Amino acid sequence: MSGMEDQLNEHRIRERAYQLWQKAGCPEGRAEEFWLLAKEVETGAPNEPGDLVEEVGGHYPPTGDTQNFA
Repeated sequence: MSGMEDQLNEHRIRERAYQLWQKAGCPEGRAEEFWLLAKEVETGAPNEPGDLVEEVGGHYPPTGDTQNFA
């Protein structure tokens, strides 16, 4: 994977993590958890996206504003 692709993937993961975090009510101290969940969703992990979102109390697909999260 090229450096540009890595940057795009990281950006998508960051946006997804922020969306998941917002849907879960913006809990403090759980940035790594949401980063890992977002990475699983964006990279096509074996888990179903709905299963991951249930763990954080959100809805799939997440909606709302996207901002940098990290």
